Amino acid sequence: MTDYDAALAGQNRIFNVPVVVLISLAVLTLIHLIRVLAGDEIYVWTESVFAFIPQQYNGTWLQSLPGAQAWSFFSYSLLHGGWMHLATNGLWLVVFGSVVARRLGAWRYLIHAAIASAAGAGTTLMFHWGDTMYVVGASAIVSGQMAAAVPLMYASPGGLRQSLQSDLTDVRALKPLELLQRRDALVFLAIWLVVTLLSGATGVIEGGETVNIAWDAHLGGFIGGLIAFYLLDPGPVRR
Repeated sequence: MTDYDAALAGQNRIFNVPVVVLISLAVLTLIHLIRVLAGDEIYVWTESVFAFIPQQYNGTWLQSLPGAQAWSFFSYSLLHGGWMHLATNGLWLVVFGSVVARRLGAWRYLIHAAIASAAGAGTTLMFHWGDTMYVVGASAIVSGQMAAAVPLMYASPGGLRQSLQSDLTDVRALKPLELLQRRDALVFLAIWLVVTLLSGATGVIEGGETVNIAWDAHLGGFIGGLIAFYLLDPGPVRR
């Protein structure tokens, strides 16, 4: 295959998924599979010690293990409430996580994910101090990746499609004030916010039951992810 053919094949691919994103998706899938196969008792136990539970921070939660107050800011994002929950987050992880990983590289990608996860948990704690709710899922991370992708998507003439195919290393990301001046970016953000708030108010149906959506974790992850992107972004590479 010639260099031209290789380049053409790369342009025709819908997705160009970085290895770190595929590994992340595989880890999330493996964790959920192990929990399901281990049985209901283990499934519930893992939630009680690895989910983010606001009540454990006011001293009244009795099932926490030593250190859970620290690690649950991150471990909750590794658990999911069902296969549909995992599939939904996995899809958006591939879409927006790929954009972030190609721009930031593997290690910055992982740091960005950790910051978004912690921001989502912190926002949940702020709104639900002392509540017994269980928060699980990578939605805060995905929201943070979506936020990080916005300055790149709307700086690229080809939008999201080009962002999914390009390495984005030579694109100058839009600055925060520039984002506010882009109508298409504002429309995207407005739609995301409306969907997030509506889903948080109504919940979703999974397994015949209505499951509450942690809209505050989504919002915190989005804000934390946007801030983290500007802190971690190495900037465009001059060729």
